[in-house]
Amino acid sequence: MEKRVVSLRVNTLKATVEEVCIELNKNNIEFEKISYSISTNEPENGSISVVESAKYGDTVQVVVTPNTGYQVKSFIVDGTAKELVEGKYSFVIGKNTEIAVEFEKITYRISTNTPQNGTISVVDNAKYGDTVEVTFTSIVGYQVATFTVNGIDKKAEIENG
Repeated sequence: MEKRVVSLRVNTLKATVEEVCIELNKNNIEFEKISYSISTNEPENGSISVVESAKYGDTVQVVVTPNTGYQVKSFIVDGTAKELVEGKYSFVIGKNTEIAVEFEKITYRISTNTPQNGTISVVDNAKYGDTVEVTFTSIVGYQVATFTVNGIDKKAEIENG
């Protein structure tokens, strides 16, 4: 009986034809999906939630949550900027994956009306947590009658200077 060598691809096995036939009949070969790791940075001013590993072809969901007063500045998957939809991003895994998120303070636009008999001076923008100084200047014979911020009466907080 002539012995021939048979090669099988993926984790190459070399054996004689008789050995392969015997072994395959006794113990069937089983395959499993490859497990890939998912690594993230540890962002300041928010969090990122995702599984640490997933198997080939699985859909992975990433949830990004900024702290109060912060928003996402950048969201990067394997070096490429990606868009979040309502703080979530999903992808099908096919390799080890690196995810990074960066948060920044929200910048608010400050708008005022133009009052009669005086002026208001204030910066146009401020970041969350900043202290904003508003200066009122009335013409002779007038004083501030009302002052509201987002519909809340703040007249009592005015300091005369």
